[in-house]
Amino acid sequence: MGTKIELDCSVYTQDSVKETVYRFSDEFSTIIRKKDDCLILDITFNSPETKWQEIKQEFEKELLDQSLRERIRKETADIKRVILAHTFSKTSIVEH
Repeated sequence: MGTKIELDCSVYTQDSVKETVYRFSDEFSTIIRKKDDCLILDITFNSPETKWQEIKQEFEKELLDQSLRERIRKETADIKRVILAHTFSKTSIVEH
């Protein structure tokens, strides 16, 4: 038994969807396809007892979480690089 989900690419990136799907790999396997401006998820549950309605809310929360994590990663990438450069400039790893 499985289900099909359509996600808008303007809202969710492929990376955030892949991260989310990976977190649920113990519950189901997924094939991700791109169609127009959407990502189509073909979900096959690992157990016949698993019902989409039982895990849908957790999946949606995780998808939002992964999407926000990706946004924060992008917004703070420059700061992270500066901090790392500063940190490693004080070690013997980088020669002056």
